[in-house]
Amino acid sequence: MKPMKPLKEFLEEHQDHQVHPIEAIGSYVSEYIERNWQTVLTVNHEKLMRAYNEGGDAAYGTFLNLLFLPIHRQFKELGIRPEPNFPGNFDISLRPSEGFQTVH
Repeated sequence: MKPMKPLKEFLEEHQDHQVHPIEAIGSYVSEYIERNWQTVLTVNHEKLMRAYNEGGDAAYGTFLNLLFLPIHRQFKELGIRPEPNFPGNFDISLRPSEGFQTVH
């Protein structure tokens, strides 16, 4: 993974720039994806091929879980959660098009 500053630091830097928090989060996630998708694919190639051979298209879910796990951990650390609540596990039900709220 290519290093990025933590999401908390990124949001603090963008707090005074008239940028809505969801736009700042979207920008951070977009940059994260751009920097890391190929590395995740390359490093986990064997695991992903095994998942594809065993479950077909379910391997795409495996890839997304591997790619987004660091982002989801940062969301959790910051208390960012979807609003309204989604059923199931937040780590697999995150929808960037929905609103986010910070839990204080």
